[in-house]
Amino acid sequence: MLINLSNHPSSHWDTNQKEAALMLYNYIMDLNFPTIDPEATPDTLITIAIEYLAKIKSLLSKNSDNQSFAVHIMGESTFCYILVTLLNRENIPAIASTTRRSVFYGDDGSKNSIFEFVQFRVYPQF
Repeated sequence: MLINLSNHPSSHWDTNQKEAALMLYNYIMDLNFPTIDPEATPDTLITIAIEYLAKIKSLLSKNSDNQSFAVHIMGESTFCYILVTLLNRENIPAIASTTRRSVFYGDDGSKNSIFEFVQFRVYPQF
């Protein structure tokens, strides 16, 4: 089971990313990324991360088939850092998706980016 904790629901992933996730984890479950107030204190972020750790552990406890599992976490950097640290302490693998970005500039000065999925990368434990 892959728990997708990001602002990008798996229903909007490109085919390559979905196929890679399903090949590695058999199933994708979306968990909404929390709204992080830019003025939140580190203590507030720790509290939210602990809440999300509990949600993740609850979801994983229902993983009765002993399938491989991980948490795909992408979002606000400091929250991700705290939650990945907590996940690592619990021996719950955390992964990020890597992409190639192509940038196109319009005649009107607009900037458009297209992201192409490359791989999932494990957040290392130290």
